[in-house]
Amino acid sequence: MIVDPPYCRFFRDSRRICFDLRRVYGASWAVFRVRSWEEGFWVEKRAGGRWRRDEAAFDYVLVSEEISSLPADHPLRAYHDTIPANMAELAKPFRQHQLRALQTLAAYPRASDLIQQNPLIFWIATTLLPSEPSADAIASLFSLRRASILERFFGHGSKSLVRFFGKLRNPTFEPRDFAALKKLKAAPEVAWNLRHLPTVDWALLRFLLGRQELFRFQAVRNLLRNMPEKAPHRLILNVESLLRDVLRLGETLRPGHALEHVAALPTMDAVAQIHERWSTDLNATHTQRIIEKYGDDLPEPLFPGTDSIFPITTVTELLEEGRAMHHCVGGYIQTLRTSDTYIYRMMRPERATIEIHRLADGKARLGQCKLSHNRKPSPETIAAVNAWIATINNKCLYHERLLHE
Repeated sequence: MIVDPPYCRFFRDSRRICFDLRRVYGASWAVFRVRSWEEGFWVEKRAGGRWRRDEAAFDYVLVSEEISSLPADHPLRAYHDTIPANMAELAKPFRQHQLRALQTLAAYPRASDLIQQNPLIFWIATTLLPSEPSADAIASLFSLRRASILERFFGHGSKSLVRFFGKLRNPTFEPRDFAALKKLKAAPEVAWNLRHLPTVDWALLRFLLGRQELFRFQAVRNLLRNMPEKAPHRLILNVESLLRDVLRLGETLRPGHALEHVAALPTMDAVAQIHERWSTDLNATHTQRIIEKYGDDLPEPLFPGTDSIFPITTVTELLEEGRAMHHCVGGYIQTLRTSDTYIYRMMRPERATIEIHRLADGKARLGQCKLSHNRKPSPETIAAVNAWIATINNKCLYHERLLHE
């Protein structure tokens, strides 16, 4: 976000920048000032007719490609150009706590060694500073060993944890990344399960921190020990989808026992084999036996079909779809009964099975679209499905506007 005049002003004599955001926030307190590089980059807030230091009041990105591309007379660009170029380049990746990073580099230039060698540990250290750090406090913290910095944040520190942070690749230094660090603090076993990898993609770590239940599966743990370097995040997404499907099938065929059985499987190949076997077993099960267990009715889909897309409204139709298409949609009985998920049969441009989710705002979102034997549909088919969903959502918007008129 770029703050333009008249909301900001650069003072060339003092090399400070002031932000007046009272009209933005509708509050008299929203006036901030950042001191010059030479003064330590302190943040101040106008209160009671005086400037008072308040580092928590303002966390704004002041170094970025976007700012350096502004006209030279723009206040942000003018202030940006007062920062030593090498230090600005080091701070540029940080989208959160960037001011703290700049304050650190201004007060203790030797911290640049840490930021170059392990920017994540540097980033963590900036959050450990007191609310209004002095130059001595900054120097004291950033003079510590890396393990000691990690110990202050995580409650434990070791050479192995330092090595793990050295393996992390491609962090974005955004708020969601810092949220992931807090999750790692509460779940150190995630780092333990990834310690064997030569490098750890940040997106993979963040995903696994939100899916810690995956570690209960022996196949996942074994996969992570030999994770390919290319597209690990995409691979683990596919793994999660397969596990979700096989557990859904298992609970339909053998309630209460599927999780324990699947969790003990040693490889994802073994999981895929069980998925194929249970899918075949379900599709071979006599429809009447399933209906006796679950009943035949399914919730009526809220989204209408078309002349080539038809909603599936009974367990009988669902099982027939699974048999005809040779996939596991028959295992969705419980899902369809307990969530806003619906299944549709598509006849053209290709024969396909479509999974649709109803979102909280009433709109439709595509879950899956599969041909027989779980093959991927053509771009033409996906375009047709997306066009159908767009029509549904446009109608939702239309009805929403009518309600507000």
